[in-house]
Amino acid sequence: MTASGAFTVHVLRSTPRAAHVASLFSKAKLSTSPWESVRDPRLRELGLLGREEDVLYRLRCETYRSVQIEDHQFWVGRVRGVDLLAEKEQEEGNGEGGFGLMYAEGMFRDVGKEVGSDEGGNVDDGSG
Repeated sequence: MTASGAFTVHVLRSTPRAAHVASLFSKAKLSTSPWESVRDPRLRELGLLGREEDVLYRLRCETYRSVQIEDHQFWVGRVRGVDLLAEKEQEEGNGEGGFGLMYAEGMFRDVGKEVGSDEGGNVDDGSG
């Protein structure tokens, strides 16, 4: 991200598939790259997630600033474009996962409820 001056933010639907993909990217140590879970090889090569990973939309950002705080690095960017990937009913919040995947209190959530992984059970975020 530092070298390119740009980054992409993926907003995922609140689904078990999206929770599984998010959990892979949140783990510090994996035996394989989380990019191996991306189903479209063309997107994998570009470093993007797609509709098959339950992406609602992508925010294409230009890096404005990054700040290191302890063991975290925070990135601030200017949105330069938005790629809408959701079906019409999901964009309006009427479909499953219309509000986007959230993470709070140690689990992935939709508005007001827990979202488990499609791999079964609760999703391990790698923090424990």
